[in-house]
Amino acid sequence: MGGFSDTGDYDGKTGELANPCFVIKHPKGILVWDTGFSESLADQPNGLDRGFAVMTMPHRLSAQLKDLGIAPSDVSYLAFSHFHFDHTGNANAFPASTWIINKSELAWAESTPTPFGADPATISGYKTAKTIMIDGDHDVFGDGRVVILRAPGHTPGHQVLELQLSSGVVILAGDLYHLRANRQFRRVPTFNTERAD
Repeated sequence: MGGFSDTGDYDGKTGELANPCFVIKHPKGILVWDTGFSESLADQPNGLDRGFAVMTMPHRLSAQLKDLGIAPSDVSYLAFSHFHFDHTGNANAFPASTWIINKSELAWAESTPTPFGADPATISGYKTAKTIMIDGDHDVFGDGRVVILRAPGHTPGHQVLELQLSSGVVILAGDLYHLRANRQFRRVPTFNTERAD
């Protein structure tokens, strides 16, 4: 876990992190927020050891969507907290969706040399998909209920998703905070692009 705090608080410690994807159903369509690890990871029963982490995928995104009665072609919009490979692994499975892309994040992910954590091949589908390019906040359905908010720092174009639910406001924070303690104690991963942000 050492890389998840530049203060050394996690050095030598192990832990587990979830890598969620979200489906937001709205009267005007369906948004998929982040697409997780590539489904090829599910073919590796012992996971993939990247040195700093062992990544596993017990359930494929496609199977989970099928369980919800959703086909990739049913997804109106596709958007991302950021373009690290663990959030874009299945992005190209949604060619019929309108991709909402942060311009700063795209420029960063496609820069040379390829930045740590980015895999431009996982987002190559945007080149032939319908896209909405954004610079800052964006109201997905136009009624204030599903809003992408600019939240850079983890990556240059990192974003969070604000949902206005009947129970109140929920923020899907992406990798703004990997752990609750990071928010509480202002701990920042060593691989963030900008600590101050």
